Amino acid sequence: MSTPFWIDSNILIRIADGKFPGGEAKLAALKNKGHTLLIPKSVEIEVLHGKTTKPGSGAKGGVNVDAIAASTVKRQQLLTRLGVQVDTLASRVPPQQVQKWFDAALKNGLSIPDASVLAQVKAGAQARGIADPVLITREKAADAMRRQGVAAQDIDTFAAQSQARPPTTKAPSTTTPKTPPKAPRVNLRPRFKVVGAGVRGAFSAPNLASMIPEVILAIADRAAVRDAIRKIQIKYIKVGFSLGVAAGVMRWNESEVESNLMNQASAVGLEHMHDPAGYLKRSHMFQLAQTHQDFAVEVGYKYSSQRAPEWKDEVQDKGFALLVKQSYHFGDQNETLFEFPFLDKLAYVLRPTTDLIVGPAIKFK
Repeated sequence: MSTPFWIDSNILIRIADGKFPGGEAKLAALKNKGHTLLIPKSVEIEVLHGKTTKPGSGAKGGVNVDAIAASTVKRQQLLTRLGVQVDTLASRVPPQQVQKWFDAALKNGLSIPDASVLAQVKAGAQARGIADPVLITREKAADAMRRQGVAAQDIDTFAAQSQARPPTTKAPSTTTPKTPPKAPRVNLRPRFKVVGAGVRGAFSAPNLASMIPEVILAIADRAAVRDAIRKIQIKYIKVGFSLGVAAGVMRWNESEVESNLMNQASAVGLEHMHDPAGYLKRSHMFQLAQTHQDFAVEVGYKYSSQRAPEWKDEVQDKGFALLVKQSYHFGDQNETLFEFPFLDKLAYVLRPTTDLIVGPAIKFK
């Protein structure tokens, strides 16, 4: 199989917005040669939920929601036409290593968004055994990226090459797929001490207030902003808690939770949760979403890990039955059960159960 190529957000946004004539054809030509087109998670968020239009003409800071929705649809259609895939294998690399790549990129002059893309591309490449990953971009920082181990290539120059180079891969692993451990390790290091206080203690009003950054607290006294913040908190706490519970009933250990479930908050639908006046910036909204989901993952994992084996088996059987009912098949390999796509679906079908547990525990003043 031909080596995959990672695509930068600046390429996809310009194509979707009609500012790069011929760009889609160039990417399609690469795909037709057998190359998989990948994007890091941060690129997906920027393409689908980044800045898409100028503020509306209403109240100060207002947002033209219709224009945003139309632009998002166009960009999603582009990804679908090109068969672009979000790189989920990057989550297999320990987050500590990804953070080291990110920090090194910052020290070498890359911006925060560019450093994030570079670190995620390197993670996806390492998970696939690719020594010299290619990022197709129009980014001015391409030279700096190349010095950091990512072969950033200008799309015009790269697409003109008649033959893409073959992948450089490591020897395939000879290890057999792991099987679910008989019991989980439940000593997951909590990011907040209140994890040990139980579900009700974790999501008490004081604790939820303490998780809001000061820059957001400065505007949170406005009723509309406060309501928007609470909607985001409730949504992502429930999502994170369901993921944590699903990981516990599947007997995931702490390493699998850390490497697969952290930093997985999705921005889908987030743009519709802003306050009407637009005081709450999209970056603030995503920061809130990510912080609360990660925290809730740990609370949910600790909650389910400490339950009796019979309870875990019952919830697991219930989830599997619901997945089968929805015609979802996860194959015969145990490895699938330790990957985010599977657990994400399991958590989704378990939401009615987990929401009944965590919902009443979420308290505001």
